[in-house]
Amino acid sequence: MDSIGKHTKSEPFGFLVYNAPGLLDTGLVIAGARCGATGVLNCENITDAEAVRSAIARIGKLLRRPIGIKFEADSTIGEELLGELGSDVDCVIFTAGSPDRLKKMVDVARPRKILLEVTSAEQGAAGVALGVDGLIAKGHEAGGVVGEETTLVLLQRLISECALPVWAHGGIGLHSAAACYVAGAVGAVLDGQLLLAAESSLPSKVRKFVERMEGDETICLGLE
Repeated sequence: MDSIGKHTKSEPFGFLVYNAPGLLDTGLVIAGARCGATGVLNCENITDAEAVRSAIARIGKLLRRPIGIKFEADSTIGEELLGELGSDVDCVIFTAGSPDRLKKMVDVARPRKILLEVTSAEQGAAGVALGVDGLIAKGHEAGGVVGEETTLVLLQRLISECALPVWAHGGIGLHSAAACYVAGAVGAVLDGQLLLAAESSLPSKVRKFVERMEGDETICLGLE
């Protein structure tokens, strides 16, 4: 994350490591950062500001390098916490939202690097207009709010239409990561892939369920 720009073949392919939404799993953030990725404290579905403060403090005691933090654009605690962040957080990721709300959040988060998670080219264009530093192409293989396009298709669309570095999020494995690199991505997001890692604090009952999953259990619900 020290340099943001389109990669060349001599540059490494970077990774953003998220904890699962709703679960402030600092172990994955710390382990990801220690492995050379950018550990990102994912605060999606979190409404307890004090819990986030405690998580950031714990990470700061165990990790001697900056991390990223992720908020929803309409987060009820995001603006409050952004004003408190120190130098141990050097990257902020936002989900897409109303332009006015996003602009307010981006202004508060500066001068840190700002990445915008988008599910369409239109959202990518909005990110360019806001002056963010990069985009995360969240394809429909990812969990949570997604668009209609696959990660690779959306990635290529954003790279061709938006003059910003783009990370890939959704369906990322050994071979698809290579495909994203060839397509021009500067990196990829790892989240669900790490749920069964030793550092994951996923509850044992949930872990047992995930262990039995074969990949066809997911469903997509329309906004209506």
